[in-house]
Amino acid sequence: MNSRICILTESGDGIGYGHLTRMTALASQLSQSGAEVVLRVDHHGSGKLPQSQTWQIHDWRRHPDVADGMDVVVVDSYLASAADYLTLQQRGAKVVAIDDYNRLDYPVQAIVNPNPAFDACNASPPHASASPQTTSQTIGGSQWVLLRSEITNTPQKLTHSPQVQRVVVTLGGSDVHGVLPSLLDCLSDRAPSMTVIAGNDEYAGEIRASHGGGNIQVHGVLNAAEMAAALADCDVAVSACGQTLHELAFLGVPFVGIRVGDDQIPNQNHYLQCGLLGSKIDCQQNDWREHVVQELEALSSQSLRHSRSELGRSIIDGRGPERLSQLIRSL
Repeated sequence: MNSRICILTESGDGIGYGHLTRMTALASQLSQSGAEVVLRVDHHGSGKLPQSQTWQIHDWRRHPDVADGMDVVVVDSYLASAADYLTLQQRGAKVVAIDDYNRLDYPVQAIVNPNPAFDACNASPPHASASPQTTSQTIGGSQWVLLRSEITNTPQKLTHSPQVQRVVVTLGGSDVHGVLPSLLDCLSDRAPSMTVIAGNDEYAGEIRASHGGGNIQVHGVLNAAEMAAALADCDVAVSACGQTLHELAFLGVPFVGIRVGDDQIPNQNHYLQCGLLGSKIDCQQNDWREHVVQELEALSSQSLRHSRSELGRSIIDGRGPERLSQLIRSL
């Protein structure tokens, strides 16, 4: 009998699309392995999701009956409380929590941190009120990074042009600090071709009206294949320090990272320590624009881009969904 697995996540204003992106990757792998998978997304705001038959919009925290009859429920959320996890478990399913920064003491069977910055020594302990039958295991690291197949099936960047010709700018699905217009003000003349991925179609229209034209092309929501093609085609990317950094590292695309939320601190610190970032840039610091320009200028060096590309490809092998699928089905 095939396992029945429910994946619950969220997206939209103030959240972005990183959770949905990696849960889409997991859902695809689980389906390929023969599991029956449902993916439900609690979507916030007016921004449209890319059209897909993979998920349905559902306020699963208010209506947890979506977990009824499931063998395993996987939750990737910054909004769910410990009580929400306990409710899901009490409905008879084994629960797996996807966690980026020890957000809670989770009453679950397994905690997975799908980030290279994971440190098992600092991982969350099992929740004190978990049932006696619950045995929490906590795992994570670069081997568990969840990348969509459209990314892993895209050829990695092995050669680098003498000059930076194409730059991609993307800050995720929700520019809560309004960084993008100011960023484009200081970058618009830094490359012959610049592709801006604004995250949602409405915001893309605003950015297109204020900064589009000439060497700048502005896009809203891109599907997975379009995103993979845009990232692989550029010489350098300027990105928020979330899920997109993992995709860029795998593809071998050098990048400048801007932290736009506290949940991105572990990612930023890790990539800084291993040498994929040249400096720690926080969008709420007064001089963040100057640091972005300096980092982009440093990456005009072909040799630096080549060495960072090799390093990124060595860190993430793209098999995270396969490993997590095996773990979930073994519970």
